[in-house]
Amino acid sequence: MSLRRLQAMIRKEIHHIMRDRMTLSLVILTPAITLFIMAYALTTDIKNVPIAVLDHERSATSRAFVQRITEGDDLSLHAHAESLA
Repeated sequence: MSLRRLQAMIRKEIHHIMRDRMTLSLVILTPAITLFIMAYALTTDIKNVPIAVLDHERSATSRAFVQRITEGDDLSLHAHAESLA
């Protein structure tokens, strides 16, 4: 297909779209609505991930570390494990 034919087809399609208001609104609104729906549905926020902690050291430093990583909304302390089993 030659470039001139392609340009003629594009002009024809644009002319038809601009003439029909329903098609024009679908061409403009559908991608915009889809963009907003996908942006709302697909979020990368990770909240309240349950974790278990195995603290062999049981020192003030290790307890402070566990407390510090569970202070935010991202991780929630689910259990203190006694062993790996």
